[in-house]
Amino acid sequence: LASNERNLAENTLSEQDIKLERVEAVYRNSMANITQLDYFVKLLESCEDHQELTGKLQRMIIDDMQEKFPREPGLWDLLAQRELRGFHLGDLEEEDLDTSDEEPASKKSRSVNGRSLKRRIQLCVTVYKSAVEELQTTEMWNMYLDAMLALNSDGKTERILKQQCLADALQAGHRSQLMGVKHYATLRKMLCTAPSGREAAVTILTEALKNDSSVEMHELLLATHIQSDSEPLIYELFNKIQKSMGSEALPL
Repeated sequence: LASNERNLAENTLSEQDIKLERVEAVYRNSMANITQLDYFVKLLESCEDHQELTGKLQRMIIDDMQEKFPREPGLWDLLAQRELRGFHLGDLEEEDLDTSDEEPASKKSRSVNGRSLKRRIQLCVTVYKSAVEELQTTEMWNMYLDAMLALNSDGKTERILKQQCLADALQAGHRSQLMGVKHYATLRKMLCTAPSGREAAVTILTEALKNDSSVEMHELLLATHIQSDSEPLIYELFNKIQKSMGSEALPL
């Protein structure tokens, strides 16, 4: 099936239409034997190389993925990242509704990345927000937050929007009580860049400790007290950790 996809570009338009019909037929016939999400992911990525030809097939694949793996974080992550790359799900839905016979599918061309980066980021974030609301799992929150961190690795374009998306995701992650130490460390760092944010960091980390009392989480709160030069709070927290955690607190 993948080899058929790769050969599409080598044919004339009429041959491409025939080839695409064959690819779709092979896909339908193999559906009963497909049980791994990775197979769908690779096939969908292969279709992206021929975006102007494979809209119908992509819609079929995504529909099948949503039916087979509705609670798989990897599916939601894939759909969100597709939005960021410019492969908007709504475009495929509009194509399905287009009943015009004026042009064959192979001659129709949809503009990938035709939307602005700002709009693609917004669509991507919308999918992630739906995902964490639907699944409510630590794994999905990790994917969402990691994606926002990756987005901020390039600050050359839409820097303010990217930073706001990350800040919003971190705050929402804290409220969900499903955010891990790694992302609390990021949130603490962001808050502590300004002296006025250290108090907020202490409040948030203290709340987080109610759900995660690990040594690593205590370390974040202790580091915040040290950065604020709050000596009484430093000793109070350190003694509390030593009493409650014993040998587990040795890394501190």
